[in-house]
Amino acid sequence: MVNNSALTTLPQNSDWHALDLPSLLGRLSAGETGLTKAEAKARLKTYGPNELPRQPTPAWWEILLRQFLSPLIYVLVFAAVLSLLIGDVTDAAFIAFVIGLNAAIGGWQEWRAEQSTRALQRRRSAPARWKLGLARRSDRPRPAVVCA
Repeated sequence: MVNNSALTTLPQNSDWHALDLPSLLGRLSAGETGLTKAEAKARLKTYGPNELPRQPTPAWWEILLRQFLSPLIYVLVFAAVLSLLIGDVTDAAFIAFVIGLNAAIGGWQEWRAEQSTRALQRRRSAPARWKLGLARRSDRPRPAVVCA
């Protein structure tokens, strides 16, 4: 049976790369030949598939509104309002135009980046290949790979 308590009590800030193999295997409750099928199944059930959590895609208007959440934009809005208060409509209009152009360009770039990220997530990943025991090799879909 899997020792899940050892997995859940591991410090998250450990320098895993600096541990020697026996220490690492001991902390993960694993052997040098890897996990047994039963242990791998139990860990997959406990911790879920080996994939990033999926976030809902934001609507285009949410992306556009996020462009106005910047301290520099607040300064520009303040400058536009101040220009209006002193009667300089031309400067206020120009500042408003710059704010709108910045939001449009930034929103478009963020939307394209979001679309690219979604396309990469939908792309089928190659199966993971690893050695089982001493001689057998196995291919598995990446989400089904259980880390020891």
